[in-house]
Amino acid sequence: MSTSRKVVLATGASSGIGPASAELLAERGHHVVLGSRRTERLKEITEDIHAAGGSAEYHATGVTESELAESISDPEGRERMRTYRSVAIPASSVAAAIAFAMDQPAGVDVGEIIVRPTAGRT
Repeated sequence: MSTSRKVVLATGASSGIGPASAELLAERGHHVVLGSRRTERLKEITEDIHAAGGSAEYHATGVTESELAESISDPEGRERMRTYRSVAIPASSVAAAIAFAMDQPAGVDVGEIIVRPTAGRT
């Protein structure tokens, strides 16, 4: 784990990968800045981070968060998105990959992370 504290901006931070990443990175000592349209949810997440001893703040942003599966008007397309999400890896797994990259020393170039969004077949 890196010992240098970083400031991390998480957009779309009110659900999914955003809060999972913010909470993990704050736990590891980084200051997180959360952005989303849903400020009440951001306030809750920020308060949780503070209660756990982390450093965080939030700001309303113009980033459009998509509740994609529910907004698809085509029934077949909506069902395909629901099926995809049922096999998607948890947000906490993506957060762990992001935290890994953040924790690398300055001399290590982590320019890309490949995260396969679905769970492996069993």
